[in-house]
Amino acid sequence: MENGYSWWIAVIFTFGETAGSGLVALPNAMLSLGLVGGIITLIIMCLIPFYTATLLGNNWIIMKTRWSEYTEHCRNPYPEMAQKAMGDWVG
Repeated sequence: MENGYSWWIAVIFTFGETAGSGLVALPNAMLSLGLVGGIITLIIMCLIPFYTATLLGNNWIIMKTRWSEYTEHCRNPYPEMAQKAMGDWVG
């Protein structure tokens, strides 16, 4: 990709931001849930941000194909996504 992030980098950033605070509490959760419960919790904590990042990436791809102003660099993509999804009263 010439400009901006690829979908893989967007997944990594979203995963890191979402799971960052949860990983602080993970050792205590693994003690209280046991090893199997802790592993299941860890897997769930990995899958949810991955799915969210995939949805955001797909949304951005749709926006780039429908509106030509987004083919170039966009400084604030999340407010733009909200405005296109919910209308002018959001922005």
